[in-house]
Amino acid sequence: MNPAGLKTTDGITILLAEDNAAAVQQLEKSLTGQGYSVLTAVSGDQALGLAKRALPDLIVLDLRLAGMDGLAVTRRLREDRLTRDLPIIMLAPRANDRDIITSLETGANDVMSTPFGIGEFLARVRTVLRGRKKRSPYIPNRFHQAEELVIDRAKHSVNINGEDIGLTLSEFHLLTLLGDKRGWVFTRKQIVEALHGKGTAVAERSIDVMVAGLRKKLKQSAPVIETVRGVGYRFRE
Repeated sequence: MNPAGLKTTDGITILLAEDNAAAVQQLEKSLTGQGYSVLTAVSGDQALGLAKRALPDLIVLDLRLAGMDGLAVTRRLREDRLTRDLPIIMLAPRANDRDIITSLETGANDVMSTPFGIGEFLARVRTVLRGRKKRSPYIPNRFHQAEELVIDRAKHSVNINGEDIGLTLSEFHLLTLLGDKRGWVFTRKQIVEALHGKGTAVAERSIDVMVAGLRKKLKQSAPVIETVRGVGYRFRE
C-alpha cells in the first residue's frame, strides 16, 4: 500500500481511494498486475489532493470514505477545470438504486456495488478507460522552462537551478494553471474560479497580490509569468 507516495510511469495511472486496507491491497495488486501504475489514498481529502497533483487517467473512489465522502470528492473534482473530465468509478458497499443514481448524477462514470469479482472490476476499468476524454493539450507531470525552472506536479515541487523553493498550495496551483497552457491568457476571474471554484467570494485583486508574491519567490525566473494589461496573466511560451 502506498497512501502518500506517487508511483508514476509512462503508462496509465489509476488513483485508488479506499480506506479498507485489505481491499486496497487486493485491488492494487490486481491493477499493478495488469501493468497500471497505482496511487493510493485513504481519505477524501487525500484523494482530492492527489487527483489535483497527479491528474491520473482514472479514479476508483469509495463512496463511504471517512471525512469527505466519495460524493463530495466527485463534486469538487467536477468543479475544477483541470480535473473535471477525469473518469471516476464509484465503489458503493451493497449499493442500492439511490446510491447508484446519486453517484451517477454527481458525476461518476460508473458505479460498482461491493463486494464484486476482480474480473468484473478489471473489465469495468478497461471500459471506462476506453471511453475517457483525452486531455488536450497533454499535461505532463514535470516540465522545464529555460532549464533553470523545473515544475514537478507529481512531487508538488518547484526548483530553480536545483534549489527547491517553498510555494504555498495556492501559488503552486496558480503556477501550474498558467504553465499547463503556455501562452494562453487567463483573466483574474478565470484564475479565481480555477483555484477556488465558481461562486467563491474572493476578490480578483487578491490574484494580483498572489502573482506578486509568486514572482518574488521565482526570482530570476519571474518573467515566465507575464502580465497582459487590462486582461490578466499568462505563462511565457
